[in-house]
Amino acid sequence: MDAWPRDGPLAGTFAEPLQTFTSGHVVALNGTSRHLESLVELLEPQGQLGLVDDPEAFDIYRLKLKSISLHWEFMFTRSMFSTPDLDKQGRLLSNVAALIDGGRMKTTLTEDLGPVGVDALRDAHDRILHGRSIGKMVFQGLRTV
Repeated sequence: MDAWPRDGPLAGTFAEPLQTFTSGHVVALNGTSRHLESLVELLEPQGQLGLVDDPEAFDIYRLKLKSISLHWEFMFTRSMFSTPDLDKQGRLLSNVAALIDGGRMKTTLTEDLGPVGVDALRDAHDRILHGRSIGKMVFQGLRTV
C-alpha cells in the first residue's frame, strides 16, 4: 500500500484497502474541498459522509449521484441553540477522555512547543506554512520577558 500524499488524491493510493473498513461511512476532518472527489469515489452508493471542517467550495451534486448523505458536526451547535440533547456534548467529551486515558485512542497532539514566544510562534508558523506539521502543536503558557 502506498503512502497517501498529503495534498494528493486518495484514489490509487490507499483508497481500495480502506474501503474494506469504511462500512459506507467516512469522516472528513480537514481538506474536504481538496479531497471531495476521492471521498465520493471511496464511498459506496447510499454511504454517509461526515464533516467537521468548513469547505470553501462544495459540489453537492457529486453526492447526489450516489445518494450519499451528508452529516455536519459542529461542537457548539447544542450550546448555541440549546438543543434538547445539550448534555450529550459533555458525555461525548468524557467518553473521548476515557478512551485516551485508557490508551484506546490517541490524541492528535504531536508537538509541545513550550512557552509562547516570538521564536516558538515563528517556528510553528514556518512548520505549517511549509507543510511540516502533522496533528496538533500546542504551547504551554506565556514566556515572560
